[in-house]
Amino acid sequence: MELSEIRKNIDKVDTKLFELFEERMKLAECVARTKKSTGDCIYKPDRELQVISKFSEPADEDMKGYYEALIKRVMLISREYQYRILNEDTPADTEAAMLSADTVTVKLIADSAEKKYTENEAFGEENEITCDSVSKLNKEDYNKCTIILDESGIAKVSIVGKGKFDGLAVINGTRISAEVIQLELPEYGLMKTYIENIYNDEENGKRMIESGEKYVSLLQK
Repeated sequence: MELSEIRKNIDKVDTKLFELFEERMKLAECVARTKKSTGDCIYKPDRELQVISKFSEPADEDMKGYYEALIKRVMLISREYQYRILNEDTPADTEAAMLSADTVTVKLIADSAEKKYTENEAFGEENEITCDSVSKLNKEDYNKCTIILDESGIAKVSIVGKGKFDGLAVINGTRISAEVIQLELPEYGLMKTYIENIYNDEENGKRMIESGEKYVSLLQK
């Protein structure tokens, strides 16, 4: 078979994949709306493990790892889409809605970072794990975002908001727990310098977020 013919066949397969992906995302939307009405949580790790095990078992040994990676990626995208639906009807101009959106965002980023870490370990890769590589943050809403992974692959995420999230931040949030703090900029003093560094200076801001515990302690004084 010539290369051109192979490519035509690949295009046909990709078309089928798109149609199936679109159908799956519509079903994911139904799941999200059902869970929204019942108050159920989006992320169910046990359910995901069952799905991965069930559908990767028939795969050839050579392809099994690749297929598992594909399934994990599809489920991650599905989960991200469901989180978006979960928050779409919440009034964006209310304080409660903004606090909820920040915590959901951090938990999702942490979850995605940990899954990426697991993939890197499984395939012996050393891809850098950043907020940009595992999420699609709206640059109009978030000024800074960093991820710190410990030796066991547990992610801690810190973000500082801007725009409609101006004055809000999450320091060292995880996929399980994330708490929003409100930044208040004093007229003078050390704390003012710390907060201004986060907003106005890329390197200082990054260092400040990475030392989140110290920063929170300063805010609480």
